[in-house]
Amino acid sequence: MQGMFSVMTDPVFQIDGKKSISVRKDGSPTDASDEAKKEAEMLIKKFQKTMAASSTSDLFELYCAASSLNGNSEWVQQVTSNAALQKFASKLLKIIWLMISQDPPICLKWLEPETKVDKNSFTFYRISGETVRRTIWPAVYLHATGPLMAKGVVQPK
Repeated sequence: MQGMFSVMTDPVFQIDGKKSISVRKDGSPTDASDEAKKEAEMLIKKFQKTMAASSTSDLFELYCAASSLNGNSEWVQQVTSNAALQKFASKLLKIIWLMISQDPPICLKWLEPETKVDKNSFTFYRISGETVRRTIWPAVYLHATGPLMAKGVVQPK
């Protein structure tokens, strides 16, 4: 999108792929107003969200094809042979795709095993403890440095 913005603010025409003619003689780009930049940014973000929502239908098939190419064909076979698991994986991919298509993207946080439990961002599964055994469900943040939207769940040691 940055490239498109550059082309629009400093158009250059090529003749026979050799000579180029620019609007600006000194080669410096045309200054776009701050208002024009903000408007373009807003439209680009809207376009990104619209395209993300309309491109979710084939995500599962694309993910299965990519997983097969990476040597996970056994996993793909297990998922595609179970209708409930296929439906779950498909919806999960759609949700994650829409989350990362936001600007800034929504952030998921897992705690690594053997790390200290972050009690502000995670609740416990079954028992309490100080050290993470595994993350059951990630914490959800509005963006990487943003506010917590939903606590995650960890199983401590």
